[in-house]
Parts: sequence; C-alpha cells; structure tokens
Amino acid sequence: MKIKKLLAAAFFCAAILCAMSVTGFAEGSDVVYVNTNYTNDTAVTRVDQAVGNDDNDGTEEYPVATIAKALELVNENGTIYVKGGLRSVAGLNTVVYKPVTIVGLEEDGNYVTFQYPLPTAAGTVTYKNFNFYKANIFTGSSDVDYSQLDLVVDGCDFISGGNAAMNVARPIKSITVQNCSFYTDGLTSYAKQYMVWAYDAKSIVIDNNTFDGGGFCRGAIHVGDGIETANSNRTVTI
Repeated sequence: MKIKKLLAAAFFCAAILCAMSVTGFAEGSDVVYVNTNYTNDTAVTRVDQAVGNDDNDGTEEYPVATIAKALELVNENGTIYVKGGLRSVAGLNTVVYKPVTIVGLEEDGNYVTFQYPLPTAAGTVTYKNFNFYKANIFTGSSDVDYSQLDLVVDGCDFISGGNAAMNVARPIKSITVQNCSFYTDGLTSYAKQYMVWAYDAKSIVIDNNTFDGGGFCRGAIHVGDGIETANSNRTVTI
C-alpha cells in the first residue's frame, strides 16, 4: 500500500513539473520586462546578460524581446518596462490592443524610430521616457475604431520628426501630452508642420511641454480640422 501511495505521489509531482515546463511563461503579470536588443546606433552591438528572448518569462532577469510578447503576458492596466528602442516599419508594427503603461528604462530615453501605430485599446495607453526620433506618430487606419482610447504621452522627447511629430488624425476619446519636449532642426518636412496635431480627439490636454521649432515649423500646437473640431462638448486644455 505504501509503495502504491509513493508511486501515485511521484506521478503527481511529475505531472506538475511537466505542466510547468510546457507553460513556461508568467502569464497574467502586472509587470513585464522587455529587452528589444535594439540601439539607435547601428555601430553598437549590445552585449547584455539579460538579452531579450520571447522564450523568456518576462521578468527583469529574463526579459522578453518584443512588445508583442509582452502584451500577451501583461495584465490590462499593467506596466511594460523596455530596455532598448522600439523600431517600427511598414508591415511590422506592433499595435497595443490593451490598456497598459509602456516605460523606457534607458537613462536618456529609449529611441523610437519610424512610424508607430495608434493603439486600439479601450482604455488608457501611456508612453513614458521615449525619444521619438524622426518618427511620425501615432498613425492610424480609417477602418479601425479608436473611439475608446485615452492616449497619454509623458516625459518623451520628439526630435526632427517627419510631417508632424505627433499627429493623431483619427477620432479618439482623449489625448494628454505632458512633460515632453519638441525640437526640429529644419532638415525634414516636420519643419513645415505643427509639432502636436491632435486633430480629432474629444478631449485634449497639453501641459508643461517645451517647443523649439527653430523658426522653421508652422506652430507648436494645432487642435482642429477633425470631425470633433466643431463639437460643442469638446474640451481643450493648454
């Protein structure tokens, strides 16, 4: 009888260990870490003990490599911490589809290059401590519903963006831009546009930012031209 009980316990433990090895990931986490292994300097090769890998569990010691994987692991309203930059090109964009906060861990801000897509989340998506370098954000699609999105951009730098550095041309619930800096050197089409073009948000808050157009751009902020422009319930705070 004792032998049977011992064998049963052994099989039970083996089953648990097997399940753990198959599952692997810490799904449903409030905090997930990413190391994208990307640097704005193409001459630099990252040598890092905690190199991101999507087979990792998303902890600080074992970060994943992509925002896409982090979004699978993180809970709604959780936080994704990013080491390395975010590089987005046509067809390879990562759309943030749940409410989260995405924080850059680099001391001088993580670099984001090229276009970055407008989140589709119903709720608040926050970006903190990123350098949007020659980036035209946030691009959206005419066939997607963004109406429940509250977009917050906090403590970010916008450097020599194309067209308009921060251009939100789709109807969203609200946009908040705070503690950010905007700069153009006149070398791109950004010089002919506005630094923040909120366009079509029902609620707009622009607070504690710095703008330096170098005498090139049209203006710092443009809040109109979208279908919400004439809405009497629209609120704009600058």
